[in-house]
Parts: sequence; C-alpha cells; structure tokens
Amino acid sequence: MSPQVVLDVLDVNRDTPKIDVYQARLPGYNQVAVKDAKYSAAIPFKNHSIDGILVDGLTDQDLRYMDFFEGYEFRSVKVMVDILHKIVIENNTQFVTKTEELNTSRQSLCYVWNDSYERLEFPPDERKPSKR
Repeated sequence: MSPQVVLDVLDVNRDTPKIDVYQARLPGYNQVAVKDAKYSAAIPFKNHSIDGILVDGLTDQDLRYMDFFEGYEFRSVKVMVDILHKIVIENNTQFVTKTEELNTSRQSLCYVWNDSYERLEFPPDERKPSKR
C-alpha cells in the first residue's frame, strides 16, 4: 500500500501527518496478484521478500480503520521488518530521504492474505504453496 493510500484511509492531513512512514522490507513473504482485483496479497514464502512501507504512530482508532479497509481477506499478524529509510511526505507527493539510512529491524503488524489461495495468481516459475 502506498503512503498516499494509508493517509487517505486514516483521513490524515498530508501536510501535517501525525504518523511516520518508512521504506521497509518484509523478509519471508511474497507479493502475489489477487485474481480479478486491483490489489495484491502478502503470503508467507521462503527465500522471498516484499518491499513496502511501515507506518509508525497509529492509534487504536487508526488500526480499526485499517482493519475495516483490509476486510475479511486479510488478517493482521506480527512480523519482523527491515526498516531502510524514512519517507517524507510533502505537498501530496512522496520522496525517500536518502540521508537517513536506518538499516534496522523491528516488530510490526502486517496484513497478510487470509482467504483461499485459489484466488491468487502465482508466477509460472513459482510453485504455489501447499497451504489453503
């Protein structure tokens, strides 16, 4: 999910966000397409990783908004992510601050696929996991 979508879901003023956003990597997961959808899903997958964002500073209400947005297809799980850079959002655009390399890991929540794997499209060169 892009930082702009997160801000829209949380109804945060983009010029003065109350949250911090980081470029992050989620090891041990793969991003796959959902059939007949315009979004993708994160699933556990050895020797893969997903580049995305970590949003810090969410309130309990923010998490309820995110849960509602993600719906029944996804569930929130605790994961370890690698934090790469801070993302600074100004004037409705995003850029990655290259001067502040963080290169650290921390526990976070991630929305992972919670529905049937039959609804996912796997690249031809990858075997579908046997789960679900």
